This record gives sequence, C-alpha cells and structure tokens, in this order.
Amino acid sequence: MLKNQKVREALSLAIDRKELVSSILNGAGIVGSGIVSNGTAGEKGDFREEAGDLFAGFAKVNAKQLFDEGLKELKMTPAQVKLHLLVDENGTGKKEAEFYQSQWKDKLGIDVDVEVLTKKERIARAKAGDFEIVRYAWGPDYADPMTYLEIFHSKAKDINFAKYSNPEYDRLVDLAKVNQDNKTRMDAMKKAEKLLADNFTYSTLYYEVGVYLINPKLKGVVIRSVGDSIDFYNASITK
Repeated sequence: MLKNQKVREALSLAIDRKELVSSILNGAGIVGSGIVSNGTAGEKGDFREEAGDLFAGFAKVNAKQLFDEGLKELKMTPAQVKLHLLVDENGTGKKEAEFYQSQWKDKLGIDVDVEVLTKKERIARAKAGDFEIVRYAWGPDYADPMTYLEIFHSKAKDINFAKYSNPEYDRLVDLAKVNQDNKTRMDAMKKAEKLLADNFTYSTLYYEVGVYLINPKLKGVVIRSVGDSIDFYNASITK
C-alpha cells in the first residue's frame, strides 16, 4: 500500500512536526522543511533558506481525506491497514514511535505496530529492505547539499534503503556533481530536492540540534553544523 503516493503523503502530513519538536524532543530540534538541513552552504548563503520550506504548500492538505482517497484507489478500508514501524531502542526512538502511533491513530484512524530494535539490527533490516516504515537519521559529512542528496540516487544501493528511483532526480544529482558553476549546481540540487520531497518516499521530520551550556569565560570554542560538532582546539579560559 505504500506504493500509493496519496497514502505516503497522508502518513507524512498527519505528523505534527511542531508538536514533535516541542513535546517529544523538548525543543531540541528544528522542524524539518526539506531534505537538506539548516546550516548547509547554498549559492550565496544557507541552502535551506534559499530553497525555502518544501512542505509549506501542503499546509492546507487534509491528510485524512487524502488517505481515504488513497485507500479507495487500493480498494481498502482503514480497518484493513496493517503497517509496521521500525525504531531504535536508544535516544528518543521509543518516545517518537509512540507519538507517531498516536498521530496516525487520531488523524487517520489506523493502528501501526512498532518494533524496537538495537541500532545494529535496525540498520541491518533497513539495508535488507526488510521494513515498511523505518525511522532513520543522517548526519552530514560536509557542508554541501550533496551530502544529503547523493544518498537517494538510484545507484546508492547501500544507503537508498527504500530504493527510490527517478531518472530525472539522478540526472540532476549527476549534473550537480560535475558542474563547476555554483549557481547551476545549486539550481539542480533545489530541483532534485523538490522532486524527492514531493514523492514522500522519504520524509523529513526534524533536524537534530546540539544543546550546550558554555561558561562565558570559555572563549574560542567553535561549534559546527557538520563533522565534530564542537571544537575546543583553540579554546581558552579568561579571568
């Protein structure tokens, strides 16, 4: 049933991301507005700000109505829906799973089973394609949108767990990989990200943030959005 675009879209839009960040993450997150996170370099500034909120256009979509339309196309009723969610046992995985369950029950009228696994087990199941819905996180390796977008290329078989495949997406990503003109690259990646977001095979929920309590006497600390998040190499204590 997850091959149905309307069903995938409804499952994603039924989740209140603001409530997720405020209640489940205690504010330690930023509501997701696209595949590429804040703090990623764009053409002239931040890519996320330049590309905009890719979910804003769906704000008025009725998730339940969309879900029912999808089920009608599949000749199914909500009572026949049986979905399975995989999450990690560590971090906020279990709390998030309970939140998603309640959101889907309250807004779509369906029950979703949850399986809590170790991180190693969850990764193995995802790589094997043995899942229906899986909660997954990705940390950027470098401050360019490609660190996110290349993992959804049809040839990225070890990472593209849901086997997303779109020739136009591949073409745009390939273009951005080889083109030396920054504007051309960024325009291609914005188009690719929009294609991916509109498909709802993958759906961004939130961007993780680090919370630090730093003594005002501590100077020279560098906080990054990629790699090692906090660097004390040039740090010093002032009197």
